[in-house]
Amino acid sequence: MEEIEGEKKEIVIYLPNCKVEGWVTLPPGCRSLPDFVTLNPAKKFVAVVDATVTAIRAHETWKYRVERISISKDYIVNIFAREGMKPIEGR
Repeated sequence: MEEIEGEKKEIVIYLPNCKVEGWVTLPPGCRSLPDFVTLNPAKKFVAVVDATVTAIRAHETWKYRVERISISKDYIVNIFAREGMKPIEGR
């Protein structure tokens, strides 16, 4: 498997039925996660490595660890960098 050069980002992606946490590699010249998802429309999938896939629907408790997963951009509800997460005080 060919290794892509670029900046690694720890991310969280929400899909309609699950949450994916792992790492993506931003290609050279890509400044942000929105650029990563919206630029290059010909690329239809986002590759996430060292990922955990977790159910988010009520009464579902499955969770999987996968080395690599390709996610269709059509199904991404939300994507954000783990570094941008801040705990809410008092919760």
